[in-house]
Amino acid sequence: MKRKILLASGAVIVLVAAAAVVFLLRGGTTAQEGSSIAGGDIPSSALASVRLMVSAHGRQALTPELDATLPKGQLFPAGTVFSPTPGSWHQVGAYGNVTGTLRVPGQAPAVAEIGLVDRGSHWLVTFEVRK
Repeated sequence: MKRKILLASGAVIVLVAAAAVVFLLRGGTTAQEGSSIAGGDIPSSALASVRLMVSAHGRQALTPELDATLPKGQLFPAGTVFSPTPGSWHQVGAYGNVTGTLRVPGQAPAVAEIGLVDRGSHWLVTFEVRK
């Protein structure tokens, strides 16, 4: 009886190990998360979040974690615009980023990268870096 339990346990361990190897070889993504995408067009829902971020209601586009670390108040002055660079979307699983030009009134245009995370049915901004 102990031998059967050991064999069954060994088989389960082999199956779990095989599943882990397949998961890692696929880049750590599940079918639900999608595969790695580089140089593609930004999804419309992600672009909508980026546009919301530079609007008067910008905080609604942020992850709760990022929102908690930023000073209170409006993120960008009125008239701020982000123009994505065509083909700059990169995505691995639930995380993506897009590069483009950030135009803040009264400042020189700056190249910026916006990081996003897919939280269920919509994308939220996780970071913004001006290069």
